[in-house]
Amino acid sequence: MNLRPIIAHETPLCLMVEMRSYTDYDYALVHLFEDEDKEFARKYFQFFKTSMKMGRRVLLDNSIFELGTSFDPYKFFDWAYLLQPTEYFIPDVFNNKVGTVENVRNWYKLLAQKAKEGRVLQSKAIGVCHGTTYDEVLQCYQEIEPWVDKVAIPFDSQAYDCFPDAKNWEHCMMYGRWELVNRLIQKMKPTKPIHLLGCALPQEFQHYKEHNQLKYIDSIDTSNPVVHGLVGVQYDRNGCLEEKCKTKLVDFMKMPLSEITDKQRRLIFLNALNFKRFLW
Repeated sequence: MNLRPIIAHETPLCLMVEMRSYTDYDYALVHLFEDEDKEFARKYFQFFKTSMKMGRRVLLDNSIFELGTSFDPYKFFDWAYLLQPTEYFIPDVFNNKVGTVENVRNWYKLLAQKAKEGRVLQSKAIGVCHGTTYDEVLQCYQEIEPWVDKVAIPFDSQAYDCFPDAKNWEHCMMYGRWELVNRLIQKMKPTKPIHLLGCALPQEFQHYKEHNQLKYIDSIDTSNPVVHGLVGVQYDRNGCLEEKCKTKLVDFMKMPLSEITDKQRRLIFLNALNFKRFLW
């Protein structure tokens, strides 16, 4: 385990090399390897191949947040095999415990099939917990935990819709994942490292630091500091937000450097530095 969680912030392709100076590892979205813009797709994939050669950690995401459903498992294997990332997320089913558990089991059947063909994936596997209630998510954890090397918890879930006094959806999601992590640690005594997928509000992570829970959390990814920098929003002096911009980072992915102003770049890196304050 790390002394603190490692962080990745997804950025437009034109800033990805520069962002290496502000992050601990690199985070790939598999569907962009097949983008209709072939030159963009080639450069995007090559960035992560270079990261692997540099000895940086690379996590390969199945793009469920961007696509609405996970990338096809067979095509996902093909890309994972070509990249051989440090870790990857087994294709999951959003808010669906049964479907996610079934996907995990089917994934290992697929790995066995590919191994017989001489195609072995060396990477570590991450399983994502899903469900419509806290009990379902914890049951999902129990069922997938023995199969995987790490367990991920998404920032948004139907299970979190139980805080009627929350100021807004973002605070509801923040409080919801707080509660889930609390229950997970208290009831399951996790021995596998945890990955936190994205965030609604950056100040969420102060909770884990204050409650001595960072020792359970191995890695975090979020484009939150980048997206808000691109739309001209700076975290306040405490590193906090009240509302989250609804635009997804993937909508900015092909943005040319010539269209990113000095102010936007400054805000991106100020937000990234402020984000770290919650973990150090």
